[in-house]
Amino acid sequence: MELGGLPDGQGAEDTYYQCVACHSTEIIKQQRVTDHRWDELWTWMVEAQGMVEPDDETKKVILSYLKANFSSER
Repeated sequence: MELGGLPDGQGAEDTYYQCVACHSTEIIKQQRVTDHRWDELWTWMVEAQGMVEPDDETKKVILSYLKANFSSER
């Protein structure tokens, strides 16, 4: 399945559908922030940008995927 060029892996599909509701995958792919910053960005997107937060398990899967593939710590 084509997911906007996101790397394959557990969470790619959840990440794609969660994120492209508001922006392209290009925004995701250019990020190289710390794991902690991903947590902060998530909170900001929910609180300031009105992102609809998924259930806790899906949130965990998405944040794990983002940190594994788009973190400055890897």
